[in-house]
Amino acid sequence: MRDNTPIDHFDFDEISETKDEAFERIKRELSSGITPLRKPRKLPLSELAIEYQVFQQRELAGRDLAGTVTYHVDNLLRNLRAETDCRLDPIIIWFTGRRWTILDGHHRYAAYLRYIGEEGETADNFYVPVKVFMGTFEDAFDLSLSANKKISEPLTASERSNAAWRRVCLDALEDNSWQISKKELAKRVTVSEAQVAKMRSAYLKISNANILFNSKPIDLTWTEALEFANGGRVVRDFTPDEQEIKAIDIAKRMGATFGKSLVSDPETFLLGLDRYSSQLHNQIIERILNDHGGFVEEWED
Repeated sequence: MRDNTPIDHFDFDEISETKDEAFERIKRELSSGITPLRKPRKLPLSELAIEYQVFQQRELAGRDLAGTVTYHVDNLLRNLRAETDCRLDPIIIWFTGRRWTILDGHHRYAAYLRYIGEEGETADNFYVPVKVFMGTFEDAFDLSLSANKKISEPLTASERSNAAWRRVCLDALEDNSWQISKKELAKRVTVSEAQVAKMRSAYLKISNANILFNSKPIDLTWTEALEFANGGRVVRDFTPDEQEIKAIDIAKRMGATFGKSLVSDPETFLLGLDRYSSQLHNQIIERILNDHGGFVEEWED
């Protein structure tokens, strides 16, 4: 078991678990049924754990301690020294059934470690303000993602996509159904419903094909998952802004070629689309039915 006491550096070697193993471990800890006896407002720094593979949504490569950005920690350290009690805003924590783990506040945690190292304090005796989050594992994961919309060091597009992909994997049930609606999941992970649908489709393709031997879908990045779902073919995943630009370009090309004729004769347009690509035709209809709660039959080859 990995040691969760504070450290003064970041070492990739100490992460010995895959993401799937970390998620399953926390589920086992929760199944113990142990609940905290109290909701603390302060805890010693040594009692705060970091779950790199679960609740730290930032990419660790090129990052400093706990996946943090050095200059942001520097700014927090200056703010920390300016406070009369040398404390920052509460770190949001959640109880796994075994330990208090950080959902939001990794930069504050890193700043505290820097501070006690410089001041000769110990993590056991240095108490910091905390705020307890009460909720399910899924709720805790969602908070760890949504909290990063508000801080001055938001997630990159890649980090947000990877976190959304992990949340889709977490939402999947054994019978290939989902715990919550696509609309609700999109709201929680702050991506479009179309992106959630795309990720769900990729998850089902990967899971049903049994193409992963020593890992699980949740261990993949979204880019890797997209590649696996497309038979090993590299597929670029456009950001929402890039997708909007591309959509406008397609609309202009269609307008220049067809004018308003497509609007007045949608049946012929759909027939033409089927002649152009039956696969694209079926995908569009399936997407429309999914988005509007329709029933999708299996398409014939």
